[in-house]
Amino acid sequence: MSDLKLGPLPKQESFKLTLILSKQLRDALDLYVSDYVSIHGPAELQDLAPHMLEAFIRSDKAFMKRHTESIRANAASIPQPLPSSSNLGAEGNVARKRRSQPTEDTAATS
Repeated sequence: MSDLKLGPLPKQESFKLTLILSKQLRDALDLYVSDYVSIHGPAELQDLAPHMLEAFIRSDKAFMKRHTESIRANAASIPQPLPSSSNLGAEGNVARKRRSQPTEDTAATS
């Protein structure tokens, strides 16, 4: 099974929020939790949902552009999960390629 976009969860302070969901959304979330558990181990929907919402907000380019300053101000206090190899995207692939290419120093000694 391929990795999910959501990696292992960091520990952080939280507060309670109650939501009303459609049955279809709840069923989809239950399937996601099942996949997550099979890859990363025990977790509950209430553990994953905050990270899923954060990932959604961070992926909204218009929102992020409008609120960059306030997000940066708060970013230092928000623990970030380490990216898995499947969710690095193009930037991660470029970084991997750079590390695998010999530098002038290593090329000269080879």
